[in-house]
Amino acid sequence: MPRKKKITIDEHPQVEQIKSHIEEHIEDKIEEELAENTEQIKELKEDVQEIMEEISDSSKGVDELKEDVQEIMEEVTDSGKDVEELKEDVEEIKEDISEMASVTKTYKGMMEKISNKLHLQLPSKFNVNDIAQQAVGAIILSTPFVVTGEVWDLARQLDFTRIVLIITLTVLFDVLLIYFSKFQHIDLSNILTVIARIFSIILISYGAAALLLYTFGVIGIQITDPEWALRLVILVGLPANIGAATADILK
Repeated sequence: MPRKKKITIDEHPQVEQIKSHIEEHIEDKIEEELAENTEQIKELKEDVQEIMEEISDSSKGVDELKEDVQEIMEEVTDSGKDVEELKEDVEEIKEDISEMASVTKTYKGMMEKISNKLHLQLPSKFNVNDIAQQAVGAIILSTPFVVTGEVWDLARQLDFTRIVLIITLTVLFDVLLIYFSKFQHIDLSNILTVIARIFSIILISYGAAALLLYTFGVIGIQITDPEWALRLVILVGLPANIGAATADILK
């Protein structure tokens, strides 16, 4: 009786199919996992690249911040220097003000001494000597204006309103200097004397101005228009009046 051939598990046809199927499945699974892993690695590389770029940008930002901080520190240092310079300037200004105050005080003291020595006051009596003083003061102060061509041209351009204003200023100056000056102590009983002095000063001033203008040939030679000549006498009479009034209060 013939003996049957013994078949092992590995030689069984179904086992071979199962092994083949398992191997294919494993290979497919491995390929899928490899593909997924490759994709994940690729994404990780991209993420790493982005992170590296962000780090690089952050480094640039930090460098820029450092530069800004450095500039701010330099500006603060410069501001500190400016503050110190301002303090020095303020100290110098204070010193200048102190010196000016000292000079002003000295100047006031000198003026008071000069004023006391001159004894500026209105004489109690009005006589020929006072008239002579007025004439001298008027001539001294008006002579430079008499020979000045600009003064002639200015007088020609003066209108009626300005002429009236000049006369008003002339009279007002006399009143303020003689009656309201701090050097004067005039009793109301001597008001007629004050009026006489003011009238005398005005008359001497305009008379001296006219006489000088005629003597130097300004009126009659350079200027022949009567209206122009009258305006010039009134204009030059203002400085002449100032000289006459000032000389009148000198004792």
